[in-house]
Amino acid sequence: MMTTRILGAGCFIPDRIVPNERICQAIPGWTAEKVAQKTGILERRFLWDFDEEVGRAIVPNGDWSGPRTNTDMCETWSRSRPTI
Repeated sequence: MMTTRILGAGCFIPDRIVPNERICQAIPGWTAEKVAQKTGILERRFLWDFDEEVGRAIVPNGDWSGPRTNTDMCETWSRSRPTI
């Protein structure tokens, strides 16, 4: 019979914080409260910046007029990079 054990657990929280106030600067007409309402997220933490390639994967037609779904941009980015 095969057994499984958890040998350890840990976490890391990056220092760089991106609040909804920063996100709504890129979305005309949106407020930080609206971003929180649509995504359920108050702030994001990340280690690196998006590059041009990732930007094209998120918005392939280049027409960024605001979110089209309630999916957070970070989730969309994660799906565009399945090998990470």
